[in-house]
Amino acid sequence: MFEGIVIGIIGLVVTVIALFMPHALEFKGILAFMIGPGFLPAMFGALLAFLALLLILGERKKIKTVKSSAADSKKANGSKTSTYIILVLIFAFYVLCIGKISFTVLTFIYFSAFYAFNYKDQLFKLKKVLKVAVLSVSATFFLAYVLPSVLQIPLP
Repeated sequence: MFEGIVIGIIGLVVTVIALFMPHALEFKGILAFMIGPGFLPAMFGALLAFLALLLILGERKKIKTVKSSAADSKKANGSKTSTYIILVLIFAFYVLCIGKISFTVLTFIYFSAFYAFNYKDQLFKLKKVLKVAVLSVSATFFLAYVLPSVLQIPLP
């Protein structure tokens, strides 16, 4: 339940920070927010907060119905939870640095950290390092160059 609370707080912080990001000045109301760079982080933050609420409610229900007595399940649960928290912290770092670091560089750093963390057990193999590099470069290229060209979205 503690993990859900931490993830929920991070989701709310990301949402609030994203709501105060600059937006398109030529539009008013919700359209200005949807065109600005804070839209996607705000949606991810709100989704993260919502999923954290579901996690908290699920844990409360589980605590009421079943008492966990196996130490192995606690260990597995703890490692899974720490993985989620680290991924959320990587995302929070990304959101906090938007506008301070070049968008393309920051996006590459984000994807590199994300993929490296997901393949952390296998990073000693050259194939996996190359896979992380190719995934990071291609995702950055798509997000920073292809998507803005196709959808005509100004990025920070």
